[in-house]
Amino acid sequence: MKSRFQVDAPSLLLALLLQGAGISVMEELSLQDVLRNGDLVRISPEWSLPSGGIYAVLPPGRHIPAKTRAFIDFYRDFLQNSTCTDAIA
Repeated sequence: MKSRFQVDAPSLLLALLLQGAGISVMEELSLQDVLRNGDLVRISPEWSLPSGGIYAVLPPGRHIPAKTRAFIDFYRDFLQNSTCTDAIA
């Protein structure tokens, strides 16, 4: 399948989708609002991307700054409490 667009910015891709420019594969977490309100629909709900992971890469042997630890904890909690079925915990 040939694509008409190639973008590397999720916000631009979402804008194109909302204007009816085509279909796309995107992670569900960033689409919760537009899926919930019906602006976009899943065209193949029985299919999904394989699960992956989100990792914090830190320098070896160094103390993790409190701000970094707070962000990691915040994002982990956000993903665990997400209503998204594909959220990574």
